[in-house]
Amino acid sequence: MRAISQKRIILIFISASVLVLVTILLALNLFPWAGLYFHNKPPGAATIPANQPTPTVQNTLTSDEAWIALLERIPVAWTTPLPPTERTILDGTYVKMDPDEPEWWICRRCPDYLPAGGLWKINFDKDVYRIFYPTINWRSIGSYTIEVDRIYLFNDPYCQYVTGVYTWKLEDGKLTFSVVQDECSFNLRKANLTKQTWLSCQPPNDEAGATGHWMVPEGCEPR
Repeated sequence: MRAISQKRIILIFISASVLVLVTILLALNLFPWAGLYFHNKPPGAATIPANQPTPTVQNTLTSDEAWIALLERIPVAWTTPLPPTERTILDGTYVKMDPDEPEWWICRRCPDYLPAGGLWKINFDKDVYRIFYPTINWRSIGSYTIEVDRIYLFNDPYCQYVTGVYTWKLEDGKLTFSVVQDECSFNLRKANLTKQTWLSCQPPNDEAGATGHWMVPEGCEPR
């Protein structure tokens, strides 16, 4: 009887161990996040605060490479046909330096066009606008048309069904926008575009362009 009891205890122990092992394997397979609780963190790995979004790599391009790649893209006609590719009075690149705290984290849940600190670039080129935030390589693209002192923004992938309407003024290399109507990205596009004056990266005249004798705004290069 004593031998039988010992065998039963051994069998029960083995069965229980197998059951626990199977349960862990199933949990890891069905719920990949469960692996966080079963694997040790590598030595020296950083701990991300619970209230911070997980940093992710948007791509492996440098900010200059991402900007150049953006300049080669064209918009998608989401809801409105692409306008004719004709030069406009605003054609060129403009920059602004937001004095607020930069957005260092790439947050998948955060709204786009958030007016974060650091350099911002916007380019107008033959009815295509491209906007870029090199701190995290965030960018967008869309179509635009100009009628006198009004500019219309549309075909933006972040707000496909919205047309933003602004008045604009370009004086002495300084471009300013005033919103007429724009609900794109929870009203953040208009907050971003109208927050500051944009400085032109185009030389004020041919002589300045040929000699380079003019104050080029910070962040213009590459254009």
